[in-house]
Amino acid sequence: MKKVTNKNLQDAKRKKNDEFYTRYEDIEKEITNYKEYLKGKWIYSPCDDFRWSEFKTYFKNNFEELGLKHYTCTCLNIGNGASRYDFDGKTETLTQLEGNGDFRSEECTKIMKECDVVITNPPFSLFKEFITWLNVDFIVVGNKNAMLWKTIFPKYYYKQLYFGYNYISKFRLPDNTFNWFQGSGRWFTTFPVIKENPPIALKPYAEDKYPKYDTYDAVNTDSIKDIPDYDGEIGVPIGILDYLCKDQFTITGMLCRGSGDIDKAKPIIKGQHLYSRVLIKKTHKQ
Repeated sequence: MKKVTNKNLQDAKRKKNDEFYTRYEDIEKEITNYKEYLKGKWIYSPCDDFRWSEFKTYFKNNFEELGLKHYTCTCLNIGNGASRYDFDGKTETLTQLEGNGDFRSEECTKIMKECDVVITNPPFSLFKEFITWLNVDFIVVGNKNAMLWKTIFPKYYYKQLYFGYNYISKFRLPDNTFNWFQGSGRWFTTFPVIKENPPIALKPYAEDKYPKYDTYDAVNTDSIKDIPDYDGEIGVPIGILDYLCKDQFTITGMLCRGSGDIDKAKPIIKGQHLYSRVLIKKTHKQ
């Protein structure tokens, strides 16, 4: 099996290679956590060909159990026309779209605004644009590093956006082989995600082991397992969002571009620009 690293995903973005399909078992594992939010709702998958989309298969198979009102999926024209698939629990309907089926098209935008929830795996190369396009609740697949984008992290910070419950370890390719995603695949959702994480074991703080940033009054750690017992702010890798114990730490912002109140500064130590960091601080409950 071919392994997919973050570099592979960046290459995919540059080359517009978006052919990574979500497996049925990953969809089932995640969506079962949102049953109370989906009951009586119209679900729309705007990046899914009804002929092979596992989202379409899952929602058709589980329509009654989830208590759905309606399901729709549309797909991009890849040479045989752009189509719209609808299922009301009894009848399947297939119609041709007038446009090319791009999610940004007038037709698809109209469906998005009429539906209740969007659930899909959007193109990696267009993920930022896709999130901006949405104005309804959603559960969508993306790269975990997108959480640090200036258009997305503020939504997480203000509890308008959450990481879902599960990782996605691999995706199906068009030739029915699989690519490993090495833990970077995540679900992003507007629905509250309730996960109780245990406190992280902290390392003793030593000034020589935890340097401060040139640009901001916080100490840095390159590993979650090495987070120190420190009373000030700490810059940690984005993986902390999977392990954060809310009774132990509060997220205070991020270090990325230094573009605003939440993105406080660039993460630079001794002139070296580090990868983006999430800022945390021990809570008053400590």
